[in-house]
Amino acid sequence: MSSSDFKLSSPPVFSGMSSDELGWNDWSSLMKAYIGASNGRMLKLLTDVEANLDAQVRMPAEEADAAVQRKLYYVLLSSSRGSALS
Repeated sequence: MSSSDFKLSSPPVFSGMSSDELGWNDWSSLMKAYIGASNGRMLKLLTDVEANLDAQVRMPAEEADAAVQRKLYYVLLSSSRGSALS
């Protein structure tokens, strides 16, 4: 199978409810795998933020990173429902 034959399915959805089929740890792992498969730079930016949760968030130095951050925000927001959005 070539890389052009590979198609990503939709990212998992998380509502934050205890009745979710996927708990936080499962959803988080699946979401990171989805993000990494769709865009390696996006995964790098996400893991950088996770490693520095107490640090002040800064604007990206490059416009390309700003575009990746906007896409990451969209992916995370569109795959969340209910109390997970609060």
